[in-house]
Amino acid sequence: MITQFDNIWGHLKGRKGYKNANAAICKLLRETRQHSEVQKWVEHYGKIEVTEKIEVQEIDINLFFDFRNRILGLGGYTLTKLQMNSIESRQQWFKALSINLIYGFRGQEFKAIANLDKPVTVGKRVIPALYDPSNKDNILVLNDCFEVIDDSGNIHKITIKTKGRLARPMVHPDYPNLIEMLDIKNSDISLPTLNPKSTSKPQTIKQAYIQKLGQKLRRWVTQCGLGFSQTHALRHLANLHGTLSGLTDDQRALTLGHSKAMNERYNKHKTIDASLDLLTRDINGVEQLRNDNERLKAENARLKELLAFSQRENMNLKEIIQNLQGSDKVTRIK
Repeated sequence: MITQFDNIWGHLKGRKGYKNANAAICKLLRETRQHSEVQKWVEHYGKIEVTEKIEVQEIDINLFFDFRNRILGLGGYTLTKLQMNSIESRQQWFKALSINLIYGFRGQEFKAIANLDKPVTVGKRVIPALYDPSNKDNILVLNDCFEVIDDSGNIHKITIKTKGRLARPMVHPDYPNLIEMLDIKNSDISLPTLNPKSTSKPQTIKQAYIQKLGQKLRRWVTQCGLGFSQTHALRHLANLHGTLSGLTDDQRALTLGHSKAMNERYNKHKTIDASLDLLTRDINGVEQLRNDNERLKAENARLKELLAFSQRENMNLKEIIQNLQGSDKVTRIK
């Protein structure tokens, strides 16, 4: 087991992920009462320290837009001839990134989408395909796993972290047409496909898509001088957009596939602009309700005044009618 652990997790030694994985296996051994194995494990690894801390990147929607425009040659930016030769690949990988932004997926969870181009039945409900133009809810169904086919045709099933789930879009309220803006429902742009070497290590095949995404991002950042290189930054940004749009903790946690407590940790990773947006935005419509209330009060006062005027005019009209009726009793001189 020690050899297997080192083969799978050894590349993360010194990082928090390595420490957490080690602790999880040790806990499993204790729960299954394999006391001798626990002793061997502890003696071999001892106390594990985190020596490499990765600085978490913070991005906002405007940086994402600018980065995308530069990479795809949009918004007035132009690409070199060499870059244009790979435009289809650029579009595919940026579509994957855009889906991760909208739904808060982990790096390669986009490969587990079950209803991309066909409807899927979940329980008694039929969830339409994302590419279906009549689909306005744009709910996505994630499978428990996805397949990676290596260059020899072997199929590898890769499980996602929290197994299958349903996910809803988390769209910044200032950009209600964000899904259309980012070509999420454009079936002409496919999602990327990789065929790793069959001789690759299992961990390399398992992490093929997340590794390739990281490589793409780092190369693009070098090319245009800005952007982001951590795919998890999109997950944090999606959580913020969900908050800004008024989604509850439960809704965001279900979509992201983690606990509500984790949402609070995600809230720490915001730019200054994003923090100000969150502080000043009328998330639950309270300010709008207040404004509507003041408008209705003013309208009510105007209607009361109009009603009082109508009542006065009605009294005057009654008096005039009475006077006219009284004049009929006056003796007419022939």
